[in-house]
Amino acid sequence: MQIVPTLNFGGNCREAIQMYEKAYNGKISCIITYGEADDPAYNPLLKEGSKTIYQMEATPYSSCRVVFVDKFGIRWGIMTEQTDR
Repeated sequence: MQIVPTLNFGGNCREAIQMYEKAYNGKISCIITYGEADDPAYNPLLKEGSKTIYQMEATPYSSCRVVFVDKFGIRWGIMTEQTDR
């Protein structure tokens, strides 16, 4: 069985990812924040060769949620917190 985590952070993502990188002796080559993901320059990179599982939409628990599998087979679940509609 393969376990694929979805990580959500309350504004300290970069700090957390850097700690995991150090703890597991890994190398993070790209971090895209929610703010940066709105930049059209990033969208083609994520969409190229990907398969959408759930289209970008509002849900009862998130103002915006999308789930897709990128060209490397990594499943991404991205969502924002719920805001007033």
